[in-house]
Amino acid sequence: MNNFLIMTEAKFELIGHRGAPNLRPEHTYESYLLAFQQDADYIEFDVMPSKDGVLMVTHSFELTEISNVASVSKFSDRKKTKVVDKKSYSGWFIEDFTASELQELRLRERYPQARTTKFDDIFVMPTLETALDYIIAITPNNSSKIKLYIETKHPTYFASALNVDVNQLLVNVLEKYHYLEYTMFQSFEISSMTSIRTILSNKNIQPLGYVMLLVANGSQIDNGRNFDEYLTEEGIDTAKSAGITGFGPAWKMVTKPWVESVHKRNLIIHPYTYRPEEYFLKQTPYTTFSDFIKSALELGVDGVFTEDIDQTRAIVLAYESNSVVTVLLIVAFVFVGVLFIVIAASVLSAYLCKRKTNPSSSATQNREERAGLAQQSNSYSYNQDE
Repeated sequence: MNNFLIMTEAKFELIGHRGAPNLRPEHTYESYLLAFQQDADYIEFDVMPSKDGVLMVTHSFELTEISNVASVSKFSDRKKTKVVDKKSYSGWFIEDFTASELQELRLRERYPQARTTKFDDIFVMPTLETALDYIIAITPNNSSKIKLYIETKHPTYFASALNVDVNQLLVNVLEKYHYLEYTMFQSFEISSMTSIRTILSNKNIQPLGYVMLLVANGSQIDNGRNFDEYLTEEGIDTAKSAGITGFGPAWKMVTKPWVESVHKRNLIIHPYTYRPEEYFLKQTPYTTFSDFIKSALELGVDGVFTEDIDQTRAIVLAYESNSVVTVLLIVAFVFVGVLFIVIAASVLSAYLCKRKTNPSSSATQNREERAGLAQQSNSYSYNQDE
């Protein structure tokens, strides 16, 4: 019943994680189109800069896993080994390519072991500006703007590698497109969120919110603090005092008590990432995608980053319907019980009132019958007539 009450207080929001990547490669125009057609509440973008300081929409700073870069001979000499956010990687790195060079590449499916590769080598990597152009183009006339959920990727790293401020670049582009008020900002670095918040506060602009992303067993790059600190009452208060309006934790980090503590402070929770394929479900305790989504609903979170919008919505609607039926049955049971009590009380009250209104005549009749006076009176009257 508590679940039903939560669901009726606010809509359970579905965030199209990198678009609709179960159907097309992530962060492609068609992936965004499908997310829009499936009525996602938000479409998620990840942004990071090119060598020439143009914000690109991509999740990967190392390009091998999402593009054909390794097979493009003109770029073969750019393969390197670098340390990014305290981890070593080998491959081709986004900061070594200009925006125009990046758009010479063709995107590929990130998870070929789980999803089709028939759309590989078709799509180009969008810049943030071309992605916004596309989002605006597919928005129907006289319709509200499509809400975006934008993550700043590795802002501390790129400040060092390219001497660029990802936060300011992002604000500049969104301001140009009049999209600041329609954006939810997110990052694994709290300094990125506080920086954007400061910029927008000075402009008297209120976006949709600032979400602190959390990863299990990790620490923040910008300040070294453990993400688990935000799972405590003190940590939640620290985040809120910094202007954070919600959390985006890895799904396995979420507990019911923590959800309640976050909600008490009027903050939201959008855990990630809910993928439907068996390949990913094997990495969870759940055997079906339905059970996976229901676990989020039962925890009482406010929405999820999903990679199957249609299926997630169907599960949510079924869950809500079952909750409604359950509540109606409870209400009906209580009503019948109350009605029975009222009827029983009425009958008893009527019986007691009847006894109370005729006590003397009943008692007199009983006494007369016991003394035989009624028969004597009748006999006497008959003799007189004779």
